[in-house]
Amino acid sequence: MDIQRSSSTFIDKSFDWFFNDFLTSDEMLDQVLHRTLFLSLSARLSPLIYGECFIAQPWPRLGGSGSEDTYVKGLLSVYTNLVGQSVEQAMSIERARRS
Repeated sequence: MDIQRSSSTFIDKSFDWFFNDFLTSDEMLDQVLHRTLFLSLSARLSPLIYGECFIAQPWPRLGGSGSEDTYVKGLLSVYTNLVGQSVEQAMSIERARRS
C-alpha cells in the first residue's frame, strides 16, 4: 500500500487467503512474527494477556542487546510509543543526512 499516493496493490478478493495462507506461512511465522522467540518468552514469562507484549529492556535502539534474556512483559501502549519514537528518530537522522 502506497499511502502517500493513495494507491494500493490488489492482493486477493478473499480474506481467507490472508488469514489462512499468508499469516500462517512458515516464512511469516518465523521471520516476521518470530515464532520461536515468542514461544520461548511465553514459556519463560507466561502467556500474554490483552494489552501486553514482550519488550526488550533496555530497548535495543537505546543500547540494549535485544537478546532473549532481556525481554520482560510490558504494556502494548509502551511498546507502540517506543516504536513511534524510534521511527521519529530514524526519520530525523535521514532528513539531516539528506540536507
